[in-house]
Amino acid sequence: MRPLQLDNVVVGQYKSCTKGGINYPVYTDDETVPKNSITPTFAAAALFIHNARWDGVPFLMKAGKALHTRRYSKEIPDSYERLLLDAIEGERQLFTRSDELDAAWALFTPLLKELEEKKIVPELYPYGS
Repeated sequence: MRPLQLDNVVVGQYKSCTKGGINYPVYTDDETVPKNSITPTFAAAALFIHNARWDGVPFLMKAGKALHTRRYSKEIPDSYERLLLDAIEGERQLFTRSDELDAAWALFTPLLKELEEKKIVPELYPYGS
């Protein structure tokens, strides 16, 4: 995997909006968040695998808070129940190994430090967009 470059990453922070007569908050409305916070609530990144087969092919990842889709249903608590039972029974295939976790931190930590050091201000996006 090639190191993540800031040019291949977009960060955002949700802002308030009104939809259907309902007012949605800005991220900094949370009393635990400083009013001048530039903490991202959304990130999208293009990752590149360093080999001949995948050279130049971006793998897109995105994650965030207050997006337009909410994935909650009765199936989610059922899934968590099954996951906990699998953990109790020692099913390891469903969980991240420590070396995989180390690799993920090695990939993202330099980028997170760069965002913090350069004080990159996130793009604003409407709550629920």
